[in-house]
Amino acid sequence: MDSTEMRRLFETHREAEMARDIDGILRTFVADCFLETKALGLCSRGRDAVGAAYKQQYFTAFPDLTPEDEGIAFGDGVLAVWGTLRGTSRGEWLGIPPEGAPLRCPSPTSSRSKTG
Repeated sequence: MDSTEMRRLFETHREAEMARDIDGILRTFVADCFLETKALGLCSRGRDAVGAAYKQQYFTAFPDLTPEDEGIAFGDGVLAVWGTLRGTSRGEWLGIPPEGAPLRCPSPTSSRSKTG
């Protein structure tokens, strides 16, 4: 997959995230996908676990969660994006009750998607 195709797939992924479309998000991942948020020490493996992570860990706990991408780089079959996740604690997250507090989490976030 060349950099143009990778960028297009990534943009499709971001659009699905912003629409809170978990099925759309999962269509941008390979069958043996994983979602690893290094800054939080979280890793989910497989479609069911990745879908649950998006729904429970992100969209329910932080319904206004928004990525602020600051950079993107391409390599041989690899795309890396970095930036900051921002949101507000509105639902239980990893056993922690909501506090209405803001979240600011620098990335990178790693995943295995159709790009590599």
